[in-house]
Amino acid sequence: MVSFITVLLIFSVLSAGASHPLSYEQNDDENGPPDIDPPIPGRIGRFDGTEGDFVSFEIIDDGISDHFLDDGPEIFEKIVIEDLGMYRNRDIGHRYEIKGNGVEIQIYDSSTPLIKVDVEPIESEREVSFKLGDMEILDDRRGQSEIGPFQMEFQGYSGSLMSVDHEDLPAEADGEYINYTIQDRKTFIFRMERNDFEEEMIEFIRDGISQAKVGGEYRIVSDDDTGYQQMAISYRDLDIQANMKGENTLEMMVSSETLGTEGTILVLEISSTVMDISTQEDVRIDFNEEKASLAENYDDLEGSDEPSYLVEVGEEDAYIFVNVPHFSTNTITIQPFVEIPEEFLGSLIYYIPAAAASIGIVISGLIYRKHSKKQ
Repeated sequence: MVSFITVLLIFSVLSAGASHPLSYEQNDDENGPPDIDPPIPGRIGRFDGTEGDFVSFEIIDDGISDHFLDDGPEIFEKIVIEDLGMYRNRDIGHRYEIKGNGVEIQIYDSSTPLIKVDVEPIESEREVSFKLGDMEILDDRRGQSEIGPFQMEFQGYSGSLMSVDHEDLPAEADGEYINYTIQDRKTFIFRMERNDFEEEMIEFIRDGISQAKVGGEYRIVSDDDTGYQQMAISYRDLDIQANMKGENTLEMMVSSETLGTEGTILVLEISSTVMDISTQEDVRIDFNEEKASLAENYDDLEGSDEPSYLVEVGEEDAYIFVNVPHFSTNTITIQPFVEIPEEFLGSLIYYIPAAAASIGIVISGLIYRKHSKKQ
């Protein structure tokens, strides 16, 4: 499977905004979309009007169609939202954004496709439909009413379609369509999954998103020609800002206006081109300028009331799970851990007195010479 790292918009400071209301924008004194001509449907990719670095798709009146991974499968033949009423579509560097009546769709130009769909009901309810392309649902759920997430695969590619906090949201799937009827605001996530990590990690991320325990993700890779390439994704009311300080220190600021003492878990993917992390001992995490504790396992991480983290190392990249136990605004610093060997410290003790004596002799000599010259 192609690399999970996304080649995206390049800048030194990255911000992923928190979720906001999806109601119509104001148009003079009326509630409604801006008074503009509707967008012309066309093929979208690379987000410059041609084709994508990783994904491509077409805009249709009620959503998108033909969502392909470059040199890979067709993920979705269609994603359709009832009464979309599209009034804006634009690229924002690493993602493409489509807005409509109480709807926001974000398609990320990523080597492992990611789609986020925020939808509010119209009056009492609203239909949202995902028609699969080449991907197939793993479990045979035809004709059944099931609660997601739905796992799917195609020739070595695998992914999950889920809704954030999905417990009260049944879905009907017939093997070709996955249909939802929403009665309050919902966030849907499609996320391609890594094959070079253990199933336990994939399951933790999948369940964490669908159970509203994982609040967001951040990915970073460096490039000799373009510098650092970053992507931040907010699954909940979360604002993520990040930048590299020096060559190997990542500084992040994470805030939320609503989570408060509820806290959340962040999923950070750091390329080996940014930091060489081979084991969990290779990295140090500071939370609000104090060292965070290393969790022993996922249960330990999730159940902690203190800042903590867990490290998983893959073939190319490292995943760092950071438990943020509370908000308002928190700073997270990630840097390689450098340990001074005890034998070096021990031998240094013997050299310090000699070095101090030598410095004293030199200083005394300089003072004597200066005094002699004055005489």
